[in-house]
Amino acid sequence: MTPRIEVMELADMPSDCLRQSFMEQLTELHTHLSNRKINLQVGALQKLATRDGGTMVVAIDSDAGRMVGAGEIYFLTTSRTKKALIENVIVLPDYEGNGIGSRICKKLIQTAKEFGANKIELTSNPTRKSAHRLYGRLEFKRRDTNVYQLTMEAQK
Repeated sequence: MTPRIEVMELADMPSDCLRQSFMEQLTELHTHLSNRKINLQVGALQKLATRDGGTMVVAIDSDAGRMVGAGEIYFLTTSRTKKALIENVIVLPDYEGNGIGSRICKKLIQTAKEFGANKIELTSNPTRKSAHRLYGRLEFKRRDTNVYQLTMEAQK
C-alpha cells in the first residue's frame, strides 16, 4: 500500500513542532544525507518556522506519524537580483521512488515564486544520482561553474 504523505511548510505545522521527537526525526533525515550525525541549529529552525529568511518543507507519513522527507529554501536579495537557495532535500531511503522528493521540491519552488525570486540555485553531492535526475526533471540546469567554500576554522 502506498503511504499517505502530507507535504507542508514548517510554518504550517502545529507550534509544538520543534519538540524533541521532531528534532530526532529531522536529525535522522540529515544523517542519511551526510552519513554522519549532525547537530541541528535550533535557532535556525525556529527562524524557518516563522519564514524569517527562508522556510522548510516537510513530508509526513500520516499513517506512521513520522517525518520521511524535508527540504529547505533560503531567500537572498543582492544588488542585482532576488534569488533562492535550496538546501538539504532529503527523503528516507525506504520512501524513495514515491514522488516525495518531487513534491518537496515543487513546494519549495512555489515558495520561491511567492518571494519573487528570479532564480533558484542548489548544489548536490556528485554521488546523489537520483537527486540529479529529479532536478533535471524539474528543469534545473547544471551550471558550468566552480563552487568554492571557506570554512571559518581555516581562518583561526
